[in-house]
Amino acid sequence: MNPRPSTDLDRAARDALDALRQGDAHRARALFLRVTAAMPDEVGPWYGLARACLDIGDAAAMLAATLTAVSDYGGAPPG
Repeated sequence: MNPRPSTDLDRAARDALDALRQGDAHRARALFLRVTAAMPDEVGPWYGLARACLDIGDAAAMLAATLTAVSDYGGAPPG
């Protein structure tokens, strides 16, 4: 497992969630891609990435992100 994410990554994850809430799925996806690349063991960003991809209409990327979360982390969404 990776060490605690940096403040910069924490901010990127928060910004990604804010972008989703504001309907900016393209920005959210870019941010979630950055977070998942840096913190691949964190399940939450994978689900966020899946949601952003769904909102964009990229079903293949949505499925890939969901399968990563489910296969690597037992399928339980964060929360």
